[in-house]
Amino acid sequence: MNSSIPSIRPSSQADDTRLLRTDMRYIAIQKHWRRLGPLYRSPAAVPIWYLEMEAYRAQRADEYGRPYRPASLAQELVPANYDSCDWRVTRGRRGPEPAFWAYVCYRACHWICNLHLWVAMQDQPKRPWRIVTSNRHSVVWDGEQTLWDGNFLALDIPAAQAWELAAGQPDTIRLPIGVPKLHEAPDEAFQVVAEMMHPSLLALERSGWGW
Repeated sequence: MNSSIPSIRPSSQADDTRLLRTDMRYIAIQKHWRRLGPLYRSPAAVPIWYLEMEAYRAQRADEYGRPYRPASLAQELVPANYDSCDWRVTRGRRGPEPAFWAYVCYRACHWICNLHLWVAMQDQPKRPWRIVTSNRHSVVWDGEQTLWDGNFLALDIPAAQAWELAAGQPDTIRLPIGVPKLHEAPDEAFQVVAEMMHPSLLALERSGWGW
C-alpha cells in the first residue's frame, strides 16, 4: 500500500485522513465478466450475498411493519431480485443488460459490498482489498486508485463521487484488509442456506470467511 496515503478514521471534522481524491477508477466488471462471472455465480459466493441480502430484506420488512419470510434459495435467485427500484428501466439503455447487473441492488451497497470484496480477493489476491464505509456508501478499495463497486458502476456514478461518499464522511471507517462488513441475518435465512448448501460453506460465512 502507498505509505503516503493516510489512514481513514472516524472523525467529526474535515481533514486529510478522509483521502478525498478525484483520480479513482472502477474495476470494469462487465469487461472482465468471462473471468469474473464464474466467481459471482459460484456456490461459495451464494451464502455471502444471500445472507446479507436477507439481512437487508429483514431490515426493510421491519421498517415497513411487515412480517419477514426468507426468500427461497431457488436457482434463479440473485441480488437483483431484492431490488425495489426500477432504475434498470429508467437507464434508457438499449439491448441486453450487462450480466453483472444481476449482482446489483439499488441502495443496498452496504449489504452487497461483501460479495464484491470476496470476488476481488479471489480474482486479485495480491492486492490489499478492503471495505471503506460510511452511512452514505460502502465500496471495496485496493489501497490506491481502484474501487470495486458494482452498484455505482451500474448507475454511471463517477468513481470519485463513490469514493467521496464512502471515504469523505464524518463517520467513515476503513475496515481491515479482507474483513467483511457482516450484518445479522435472520435465523430463518441461515436455515435456508443450511438446507441447500454444504455445511462448510455456511461455516465459512458464519466465521467471517476465516480471513
